[in-house]
Amino acid sequence: MEEMLGNVAGARQIFERWLKWTPEFQAWRAYIKMELRYNEVDRARKLYKRYVGCCNTADAWIEFAKFEMRVKQRENARNVYEEAVQELIGDLVPPEPEGVEEEKNVKQFYDEASKLLLAFASFEILCGEMDRARAIYSFALNTLPPSHAPNIEAARVALEKQYGTSTGVEAAVLTQRRRKYEEQVTADPLDYDAWFDLVRLDEQGGDVGRIRSTYQEAVQHPPPMHQNGSAGTAHEKMRWKRFVYLWIEYALFEEIIANDLQRASLVYGGILSMIPHKRFTFAKVWINAAEALIRTRDLQGTRKLLGQAVGLNPRKTKILDFYVDFELQLGNITRCRKILESALTRSQTSAAIWIRFAKLESELEEDERTRALLDLAIQQEELDTPELVWKHYIDFEIQQGERERARALYEQLLARTSHVKVWVSYAAFEAAPLPTEQEHDDLASQGLRVARAREIFKRGHKYLRDNEPQSKQECVVLLDAWKSFETEVAQGVSDATGLKEVDALMPRRVKRRRPVEDSNTMEDYYEYIFPDEAAALPNLKLLEAAQRWKRQKQAAESALTDALLPEGTHDVPEEKKTDES
Repeated sequence: MEEMLGNVAGARQIFERWLKWTPEFQAWRAYIKMELRYNEVDRARKLYKRYVGCCNTADAWIEFAKFEMRVKQRENARNVYEEAVQELIGDLVPPEPEGVEEEKNVKQFYDEASKLLLAFASFEILCGEMDRARAIYSFALNTLPPSHAPNIEAARVALEKQYGTSTGVEAAVLTQRRRKYEEQVTADPLDYDAWFDLVRLDEQGGDVGRIRSTYQEAVQHPPPMHQNGSAGTAHEKMRWKRFVYLWIEYALFEEIIANDLQRASLVYGGILSMIPHKRFTFAKVWINAAEALIRTRDLQGTRKLLGQAVGLNPRKTKILDFYVDFELQLGNITRCRKILESALTRSQTSAAIWIRFAKLESELEEDERTRALLDLAIQQEELDTPELVWKHYIDFEIQQGERERARALYEQLLARTSHVKVWVSYAAFEAAPLPTEQEHDDLASQGLRVARAREIFKRGHKYLRDNEPQSKQECVVLLDAWKSFETEVAQGVSDATGLKEVDALMPRRVKRRRPVEDSNTMEDYYEYIFPDEAAALPNLKLLEAAQRWKRQKQAAESALTDALLPEGTHDVPEEKKTDES
């Protein structure tokens, strides 16, 4: 009212009395607008200074800076922002939180600082000072908590996309992604996938020091072990595997990118000292560490490392094979034999070690030593996979063209086990020519092999039916293999006598029903009835006649129904299931 009456001085007195009550910004804004209506810019500026003095908030300082921009005082606006940073943020030391209220105050402090710095950077962008804006964003990212980083990163990326170069845009995006990965590994240091992503991101930047620092920080977080020392669940074992591969990537970085073989060897030593080898180990780490030592031409160190690996893990055949191949390439045959002998003394039940030793002697064309080793292997009372030793021994004799020796091995194996696979393999061996016999293979030889294979099939069938009558499924497998063999023979010589003989031995597949345990329901199952069992089943012929009568009756009823129904209508009667026993 006083202003409408032209009493500006009276209006000022009223505003001054109002401001003594420290009102909201609306009162200050009304006072400032009145001064600006009379072009009293200096008075308005003094009011803004008084306002930020009594209300030290980011919004108050930002309003002050915007006022200076509206009156086209750019330098004054910059001075306002700089003064605001000093007054509001200072050395960026928030109050120590001692309770819930203090924590809210700390959060509010950082919120105010983030808002002010973002506004300051936007002001510099408006003024065309892109370097100043980048410096403000960098300061904010380096000083503010990570929770405020996403907004600052987004603003920085927007700046680079609009005003920066492609290199600047890439750098801003990389920084934004790095911040994200750092938050993930901070929240869960055992998230090795996030560590891998962070390392890959640093490798794109090419800063060797930063990459090494990231690797060193990542490998300081091994997976936890159970109190009993076991590796725990499959998930924990997978974590250990990821952790080990992180170490391997670290070593490869030192060797390939940093070109420091000595440091790479130290990295391998670090992970080898951390793995609990008594529970589990990783052959890849041992082999990579040995290869790194080989590239440094440290042969003694390589032997020492591989000897330690074989000693701690005698059943890890990958490490043993690498050690033997390493010495073999150097021509140290005696050392290779000593390595394998030492491994056998630690683990005599490992079929893989026996086979590797035999392969070594075979490669050296020491046939008698090979046979002696394999004879010792098959005489062992306990082997983890004895079938592999027998197979290797038989294959060795076949490659040597020793049919009689291979036949003797099959007979020796049948004396220990009567598994159907042994019979089938024996028959296939008798039917096929050896590598040394292929050049002189004639009809007489083929006929002799066919007769011997057929005899093996007959022996196998007789043995299974006489000694293991309950092993019907195995007998069927043998007969199927025999039938396939006779089919091939019949195609070659046009003689189906053997095929008819097998068909006469084939069982009939009968569908039956039986009660389910702990239930009142019935289930269907199939049973094989061999020809030699038919005479022992008195009701079998009666059952066959009943089934034949049932099929004839159903066929007659179906024909009668089709004749009575109109043309184009066909109702198929539902077949009733009967219990067969």
